[in-house]
This record gives sequence, C-alpha cells and structure tokens, in this order.
Amino acid sequence: GQGIGRAVAARLLAEGAAVTTTGRRPEPAEPLDGATYVQADQSVDADWARLMDGVQARCGRVDVLVVSG
Repeated sequence: GQGIGRAVAARLLAEGAAVTTTGRRPEPAEPLDGATYVQADQSVDADWARLMDGVQARCGRVDVLVVSG
C-alpha cells in the first residue's frame, strides 16, 4: 500500500493489530513489516471472498476494514 492506506496500516500495526494489506500486484509495491500481503483485486468478488476467508482463518474475525484506493 501507499499513501493514506499505508499510514493507516502502519498505525494499526503500531497499536498491535493484525494487519492484512492487498493489491493487484503479485508482491506489494512497498512491503510493510508485520503485515500480511494478499494479492487481490477489489473489483473481483472471488478475490474478496478469498481475502476474507484468509483473514478470518488467521485472525478469527474482522474488527476494522479500511478501503483506500
């Protein structure tokens, strides 16, 4: 992530949150230490389903969702 989305993710990590970032690229443009990266396109329903399944498997639930882009 970049810009505001990256800043929000970094702040949540600093507060102790488990953070997952996404992007259409196979690898993040700017990796964020401590965050899990998942390649996903926000406009593709199947990508959303795969993303949410993975987050719930890792974290148990979603407390906060930030969509920036």
